[in-house]
Amino acid sequence: MMKKLDSCLKESQHYNSVVSNTMSRLTRRDYTFKSGRVPLKLPKGTFVTAPATAMHLCEKNYGPDATEWKGFRFTGILAVDKNAHQAVATNAVATNTKYLAFSHGRHVCPGRFFAVNELKMVLTYTLLRYDIRLPAIGTKGGQRIHMLLEGDR
Repeated sequence: MMKKLDSCLKESQHYNSVVSNTMSRLTRRDYTFKSGRVPLKLPKGTFVTAPATAMHLCEKNYGPDATEWKGFRFTGILAVDKNAHQAVATNAVATNTKYLAFSHGRHVCPGRFFAVNELKMVLTYTLLRYDIRLPAIGTKGGQRIHMLLEGDR
């Protein structure tokens, strides 16, 4: 089990979502949500999506540091709750209503297992073949850091 690597991959998708909206659905008939104060009516043919980026950067979902990259954010969940269901839910391919990188529900991305395993292989190859270091010049607050890779061939 690579809990810390899974956490870093999941945090990378949490912090830098590939898509801003996910779980796109098309209504096949008129539908009315009756759970709010005012009923929300969706006519047939309306596209409905979930705002993945907004969900991932929401403080209600991820706490006051939701907009900061924290590589081991999802390993902390394991420390809090060690039952088997929670452990499975923290790996990089697991989805839930707050983590929508691969969508969620019946139509969750079936290729997520392949994608995450490919990322792990590329990362492993990179770590074995290249010396990775930060640039000598520091960065000012708020700027992203770009790493330099030097090959062995």
